[in-house]
Amino acid sequence: MASPVKTLIRSFRPQTASNVLRPCTTRHRFVQAQQTRNVHAPATEYLQSYNVDWTESQQSVREAIAKICTKYPDEYWLEKDNKHEFSLDLHQDLAKAGWLGICMPEEYGGSALGISEASVMMQTLSESGGGMAAASSVHMNIFGLEPVVKFASEEQKQRWLVPLIAGKERACFGVTEPNTGLDTLKLQSLAVKNPDGKSYSVTGSKIWTSTAQTAQKILLLVRTTPLDEVKKPTQGLSLFYTDLDKMQVQVTEIQKMGRAAVDSNVCFFDGWQVPAEDLVGSEGEGFKQIMQGMNAERILIGAEALGLGFCSLRKAALYAKDRHVFGRPIGKNQGIQHPLADSWMKVEAARLMVYQAARMYDAGHSTGEYANACKYLAADAAFEAAERAVLTHGGMGYAKEYHVERYFREAMLPRLAPTGGALVGVKILDLSRVLAAPYCTQILADYGADVIKIEDPERGDDTRYWTVTGEGKGMWKDGIGPMSNYFSAVNRNKKSVALNLKHKRGREIFLEMVKEADVVVENLRPGNMDRLKIGYEDLRKVNKRIILASTSGYGAGGPMEKRAGYDMIAGAEAGLLHLTGERGGGPVRPGLGLTDMSTGLYMHGAIMAALYARERTGEGQRIDGSLFETQVALLTNVGLSWLNMGVEAERWGAQHPSVVPYDAFKTKDLYFVCGATNDKQFANLVKILGRPELAQDERFTSNGQRVTNRNDLYPILQKLFAAKSTTEWEQEFEGSGMPYAPINTMQRVFEHPQTHARDMIAEVSLDSAVMGKIKLIGPAIKFSHTKATIRTQPPLHGEHTNEVLGSFGVTQEELESLQEEGVLMNRKKVV
Repeated sequence: MASPVKTLIRSFRPQTASNVLRPCTTRHRFVQAQQTRNVHAPATEYLQSYNVDWTESQQSVREAIAKICTKYPDEYWLEKDNKHEFSLDLHQDLAKAGWLGICMPEEYGGSALGISEASVMMQTLSESGGGMAAASSVHMNIFGLEPVVKFASEEQKQRWLVPLIAGKERACFGVTEPNTGLDTLKLQSLAVKNPDGKSYSVTGSKIWTSTAQTAQKILLLVRTTPLDEVKKPTQGLSLFYTDLDKMQVQVTEIQKMGRAAVDSNVCFFDGWQVPAEDLVGSEGEGFKQIMQGMNAERILIGAEALGLGFCSLRKAALYAKDRHVFGRPIGKNQGIQHPLADSWMKVEAARLMVYQAARMYDAGHSTGEYANACKYLAADAAFEAAERAVLTHGGMGYAKEYHVERYFREAMLPRLAPTGGALVGVKILDLSRVLAAPYCTQILADYGADVIKIEDPERGDDTRYWTVTGEGKGMWKDGIGPMSNYFSAVNRNKKSVALNLKHKRGREIFLEMVKEADVVVENLRPGNMDRLKIGYEDLRKVNKRIILASTSGYGAGGPMEKRAGYDMIAGAEAGLLHLTGERGGGPVRPGLGLTDMSTGLYMHGAIMAALYARERTGEGQRIDGSLFETQVALLTNVGLSWLNMGVEAERWGAQHPSVVPYDAFKTKDLYFVCGATNDKQFANLVKILGRPELAQDERFTSNGQRVTNRNDLYPILQKLFAAKSTTEWEQEFEGSGMPYAPINTMQRVFEHPQTHARDMIAEVSLDSAVMGKIKLIGPAIKFSHTKATIRTQPPLHGEHTNEVLGSFGVTQEELESLQEEGVLMNRKKVV
């Protein structure tokens, strides 16, 4: 029997072999019953039915879904949102018309259409005014059961797909866990097969499980083999499609910002009995199975975001047309017109990307980057459109009866899930140690890159031994190997592999890893990589897309190429220490490794640029940086004064050579920094200090005069600042518009309200610490979408050797043999 959807589609158009592929050439218009919504401008038309780049099949889907959506006006979705009620009505209407199986095989009641048609369906549901609530009510049906279609037995497909497509059963998705988030390979929920072999006992938890309150079934990904017992982390995961037995599973709804009509939940289970016949495919194949639907899901979320964006713009445009202020429609004002036009262009551009990704997916192409890109662009465009819709409505946009505030709340969802850091999928092999290059790779790891730190088996990174007085036994457990706060500061989010690259087999294993890597980062002396036979040309032979990022003291070339370089050495030779110190005094080393860390910052940006260039050229390249060159580059204006004028730099302490006053002034208790970069600020400063007449003193009336007479001015200011405490001066300067700050101790920095407001302190579990946890400094840069995260603790020396090398095909027997030979070292995790 033909699917009802395909029958419906055929009723919209003549039967020809090329219908699905031929672009629409006749303008279709769905005439809606509620004539009040019909307006002439395409941007304000309710579910406009004509898109020149849609096929007739897509066009037919649009018109049919639009017809169903007319039964569910904005007021319906407002009520569902207020009452937190799932739309069983829409679910049943879509089931009766055969839409729940739009991408499923026909033999189970589906329509066997593509993601291109499904994207039209999901966009239309969202665009109708139902937003993410309408789309999410059937979202799982479209992509979620793809693993069942591809891997389940025929008996299972009949048992599971037929009632799902008919609308008799609803399913939810149980993958994400509270403690692992996006890191699916670290899932902890465990299914243990019972002695009778007929069932599994499942224990664990899941989070963000949508529709679990009303679903009868759950697609559940759990471990059947613990992580520490598998060769590769992708192994040991198994997929079940089973009854969501609320007697055995505690389902607790999460109160959330938007999409209130569709519940999101935490699911807890302890000893949940799951029939063995509900295992999809074979044990241990779950990760491969679950990945089948990920790209399709991202494309569909992009389509749903599109609908929300178009819906928001329609509401805003209609309101701008109807709302009269000062005798004319507010839509006549460019301040209203331009932001909406800008958003319309962005949503339209995102639409092109969404349907390009959908077409590629249906054609069988690898679409990971396109699926991610379309979801990102559509989510961003929809959020901005919803925000501007609220702003267009002004105060009314804050009222629920105008609906745009609901769109705005729901527009956050596509930006949050599913997503990861900006560099998710980028694999980095980190051969570096100490500070500059590890700082670089930690930034990349915070942005989502998979960083494997390769250390010498005997000693590891030098900074593991760099402890301060009292840190040893006071902070670290016995028997964990070398560990320090210094090492922890720049090595989170990394895995440690202890591998001897001087050994032939060690090099062979490393080159196998290079085949799957994107970037190799190293800071050996120039030439050492070549001597080890893992230089750039060696790496390129096994992977032409590899990027080799090399950091050294002086760079690969020049008379100083072979010299060792450390932060202070490079800082001295490249002029930094000539600049630092009190006036007339000796050089002072900065309190932090600024040259090292600046080199890491330069190198992280260079790696990002090389990755971007590789997308155009298809090939990697070598990047060469050094501490010396970084510090020379940082001389900026001071360097140019010498190059162009022959003016030698001086030490100025905390003062500025060309701006006066600009200094750190001693108060009663600490130091207080402030400056006056122009005459108005100087007048304000001396007024706050209680000496306004100084602004009229002929020695200080201009910055030039103040620079010339700094030796007269500074003693006066120093005496004034010494009269009060730092806290008192902060109160005096508050609200003045002046640039100022106390010189804070570490205690004051980490108690500072801005430090906490910007999430600059992160506490993570650390098994090797006596307290079982460690506080780390948070990522400096905040992303709106692809957030920087701290996902894993700083690793022990060789903690992940067996796990990582096993994933590259090294057998357990060989791992043990190589450890005896000293080629590698694997350290068991601390309990």
